[in-house]
Amino acid sequence: LPGTLAETSMTKFIKSTHWPAHAQKVLAELDDIPLQLKRAESAQLQYLLTGDQSYRVTYQTAASGVEKELDEVRQLTTDNPVQQDRVTTLATLTKQRLVSLQEAITTQDREGADDALDTLVTSSNIATPEDILKVVEDMETEEQQLLTQHEEVAAKNARSMRRLTVAARTLAFGFVGLAG
Repeated sequence: LPGTLAETSMTKFIKSTHWPAHAQKVLAELDDIPLQLKRAESAQLQYLLTGDQSYRVTYQTAASGVEKELDEVRQLTTDNPVQQDRVTTLATLTKQRLVSLQEAITTQDREGADDALDTLVTSSNIATPEDILKVVEDMETEEQQLLTQHEEVAAKNARSMRRLTVAARTLAFGFVGLAG
């Protein structure tokens, strides 16, 4: 009986420690989205100002990074419908932002720097970095709340496991005392 209780308690504890790590991973991936987007914006602007192809390559790498991070967050939050809705919104906003950045690059290549900068300034109906950051912050708030809940459950399961271990030791010493 003590062995079964210990095994059940250990299994419960191990499962409960998975979720805090999961929430932390979601938070780490969410942090990367605005960073990659800022990197893409900066590289795009440098390309428009200088025409240096290395900035264009940096832009493309960062834009791909945004999409990769979004895919990671989407996969990590499949268990949470609210977060999935937010990922969809975030993906739409970031796509709009990246399309507008790419339009300015394309305009630079076809028509020159002045027209590209005009395109950048006059683009309408694009997501702003603030719009994107707001969705990321909402998602981070949700994940922080989940992290707190999961850590509380893990701590409760750890306390339960410690009590069970102490009880099992006491029982074992009792049996040894009776046998001896």
